[in-house]
Amino acid sequence: MKKILKVPSSQGCLGKNMGCETAPDEICKYVKNNFFVDSVDVDDLNIEITNKNIFDKARGFNGIIIGGDHSITYAAARALASDYKRVGFVMLDAHVDCTSYIKPPSHEDFLRVLIEDKVINKRNILLMGARKIYDAEEKYLKRRKLPVLDINNINSYKKSLKSLEKLDAVYLSIDIDAFDPKIAMGTGYKEKKGVSKKTMFLMLKYLKCMKNLKIVDIVEVNPKMDKNEKTVKLAAGIADIFYAK
Repeated sequence: MKKILKVPSSQGCLGKNMGCETAPDEICKYVKNNFFVDSVDVDDLNIEITNKNIFDKARGFNGIIIGGDHSITYAAARALASDYKRVGFVMLDAHVDCTSYIKPPSHEDFLRVLIEDKVINKRNILLMGARKIYDAEEKYLKRRKLPVLDINNINSYKKSLKSLEKLDAVYLSIDIDAFDPKIAMGTGYKEKKGVSKKTMFLMLKYLKCMKNLKIVDIVEVNPKMDKNEKTVKLAAGIADIFYAK
């Protein structure tokens, strides 16, 4: 991957993570590898126009998308699904983002909308790192038979990822709050007992080896809540992992 697509939008954060729209520019300051960088035009008054612009830019895209709040994943995942028939979706997140079905979806709902609209087959979805699941989401996951895997159990997720290697394309979405807040405090949603940097980076290096991995996104970084740009630099380090030399 040698391309970065910036999506400077916080339109889907429901006012809970304002400032994450500044993350793409800040993160790119610390990316070490020589990526080709492009940007999506954001219409601050109309999220549906923004989603269309994301969709158009993400079609045929192979690289890293930097947000922005997690709602940007909705349009980008739709774009990948329009390019490939069988798409897998891996999400590393402290939450499962299946609160309700609303359109355009917010950062709390986008995954449920992708499932219900049959954009991505539920059998091709892997959820990891979730540790704050609301009652409505728990019922939904149970009804849809969507398990949350333990990211610390390397044998568990390796076995599950093997099944995705047979698909046409895979989308990886990384919400920075999957990390423990001691590592990534620069985000609007801080949940205790998150993933360590060592564990996360080990998994990301494994994911990088998947030949059908087409898009990686990094979302929910909020420079305004960060300290000494620690979270911003962490996100930049994630981007550098996926650079294809």
